[in-house]
Amino acid sequence: FHLDTYCGITAARHTGTRVVTVSVDKMDFIRPVPLGCNLLFKTCVNMAHPSSLAVGARIEIENARTLECIHAGTAYLTFVALDNNGRPTSVPPLIAETDEDRRRMADAVRRAYMRRMERAQSKGKAFAFSIELLRDRFFLCRFAPGTAPPPLPAGSFSLCAAADNETTMVFPECS
Repeated sequence: FHLDTYCGITAARHTGTRVVTVSVDKMDFIRPVPLGCNLLFKTCVNMAHPSSLAVGARIEIENARTLECIHAGTAYLTFVALDNNGRPTSVPPLIAETDEDRRRMADAVRRAYMRRMERAQSKGKAFAFSIELLRDRFFLCRFAPGTAPPPLPAGSFSLCAAADNETTMVFPECS
């Protein structure tokens, strides 16, 4: 209950809207929590999708007398942002600024694809993908639907993807 509440607060702060939990992707406890200890929940947004976001939580045990903290577990939850009518609404993009942010984002993408793959397989459908973590730094540009984006620059990796609600370009940062 507390885990969902604290991760939900983190998700709501990022979106500025109400959010609902749609899945707990993973929850691993490394050690039991002794009686008389406090639990600390350190949460952060790991990935933002068009209307959902992935939040990670590090659960720590704090000794109430010594204030020493040790890692007790990790969990990953997915939330959907809702508008005033209770319908899914857009989520602000998440900008990965550090290597740790980029690692968390890549891990969240992997978990999302695994969830989709498991869902497809449970319905007897084929689902194949591969993910490669690129070490370069990239720019992400989003354009309104129907906007013609500029030509993609040369580089180790470039992408232009069009969807009903936006056109997205990803290209390498210039040195």
